[in-house]
Amino acid sequence: MYEADIDIRDVVFVHALQMPHLVLWHSRWHGHDPGEMEFHYFLDGAGSFKQAGTVYSIERGSLFFSPPGVEHAIVTNDLDNPITYYAVLFAVAPRSRLAGVVANKRFLSSFPGRIGVRRRVRFEEIKNKYVHDNPYYRSAACHDLASFIFDLAAALVERRQLPVSSDEHSIHVDRLLALFQRHLDTPRPLSDFAGEVGVSPEHLIRLFRSRFAISPMAYYRRLRLEAASSLLLNTTDSVKEIAWRTGYEDQDRFSAAFKKYAGVSPSRYREQYYQSNPTDYAVRVLPATGGGA
Repeated sequence: MYEADIDIRDVVFVHALQMPHLVLWHSRWHGHDPGEMEFHYFLDGAGSFKQAGTVYSIERGSLFFSPPGVEHAIVTNDLDNPITYYAVLFAVAPRSRLAGVVANKRFLSSFPGRIGVRRRVRFEEIKNKYVHDNPYYRSAACHDLASFIFDLAAALVERRQLPVSSDEHSIHVDRLLALFQRHLDTPRPLSDFAGEVGVSPEHLIRLFRSRFAISPMAYYRRLRLEAASSLLLNTTDSVKEIAWRTGYEDQDRFSAAFKKYAGVSPSRYREQYYQSNPTDYAVRVLPATGGGA
């Protein structure tokens, strides 16, 4: 595969589709330019996805694909249970092998499907590489997305359905993920979470590692920084405010953790996206008042 086979046009992550200006923008009925297509990957929340005259309920870990010219919209059902999701807008080169994959009838008919929440890390990495101003990282993001598409296609050939993790139904892990999501702004130790889930911390660590290949607290820290990345791009809050909203009392510690997570400082992360984003997403989404740094 050559780099020119796929071109990412935009990557958006919304941690909580709750603020009126975000709901207004993301719920609009729209299509994209000729040749552009989009993945929507839903991680949490109550709502529906409308596409080509059909309304689908959003489920945790559900993946939707919008081919070129197909109009779609997100509908929020409960602002107290806000939608969390990734959207990746991209184009593929005509006559490339990827073009054949995304136009294949079996591929198209497999959506919507459920791929579980484990792959949020993959989408997160694509987003962070895409936002980076280093051109090699941006190229890596394109290759990562192409690899994801080929992985889906390979699974369809073998199983005739999108791949869902075999361990996707661990009730204890699902309860822990829900608790993590509710406590991004107020960090708690694993012992507290384990007590609410009803198992020992050691057992919870074993279950979590078998599913995500990292410790639960490392994943929890990633979720908080992932939420911070959404706040940087979807609000005008200052870095200090975002640090506080994601459970960091010290802005310097937050900035250091974020730089390790995304490769750049929070301010630079926001700046790079606004400078390079071709769809003017920031202009359309952010309220007219103001500017955080």
